[in-house]
Amino acid sequence: MKTIAQQLNWDFETDGDLVIETNDGQVAYSEDANGYWERSKRDKRGNQIYWENSKGFWERYEYDSNDNQIYTDSNFLHHK
Repeated sequence: MKTIAQQLNWDFETDGDLVIETNDGQVAYSEDANGYWERSKRDKRGNQIYWENSKGFWERYEYDSNDNQIYTDSNFLHHK
């Protein structure tokens, strides 16, 4: 599967790292010239609910109605 930069034929030398932001300025996706990328998803209140990277790591978060983080799950401990 192609990365977003590959799909866009992004020129890192000319344009620098690829960064895609949400309407409120939060980074939703970033990629560098080495092919490393990260992406995240946020809920409608702006809380990060998911994060992953090109190395296969991911984290998931849940929040209560007051935006307090109440749950985190990740594969960091299980990844070798």
